Amino acid sequence: EKSNKGLISIDPMETLFTAAKILLEKSIHRLPVIDPRSGNTLYILTHKRILNHIYPYLIESQLDPFFDLSIQKLGVGTYADVKQLKYDSKLIDAMDFFAHTRVSAIPIVDDCKKVVDIYARFDVITLASRGKYRDMDMTIRECLHLRSSQAVEVLTCKGSDSLIDVLQAVYKARYTG
Repeated sequence: EKSNKGLISIDPMETLFTAAKILLEKSIHRLPVIDPRSGNTLYILTHKRILNHIYPYLIESQLDPFFDLSIQKLGVGTYADVKQLKYDSKLIDAMDFFAHTRVSAIPIVDDCKKVVDIYARFDVITLASRGKYRDMDMTIRECLHLRSSQAVEVLTCKGSDSLIDVLQAVYKARYTG
């Protein structure tokens, strides 16, 4: 792991295990792989990209009983005080929440509290690229309309779902939608 002026990165000769460990320990979502000679970014590693690479090997192997445990027993996820917004919520509410937490996305719910979409930190980049980041009175619906035409699939799981079932759902979502 290298840090250049606050940028956490990794050398291309490091293992995926080391990369996953850095993502977890540093609570980051993207890890640049930097060429040590040129300083160029070769790749951006994410949790999902690592999962997509190792999952086929994982399911072919003898799985540890650990993978059959529920994600709630494993301490994965948030089960209380989950911030939610509605489509008519204001952008300022999302921005304030992102500014004070390390959460990467906020569920958007309908009147029945069913998750219908997400508003992610990444969506803020879209606002900035379109010059809309100063309009804090925009609704979440208006912000989400600025996304590219590609729909975002919202995956949900329950605390009782096993770790392997959740990993499988995330992996399979790569090929659908």
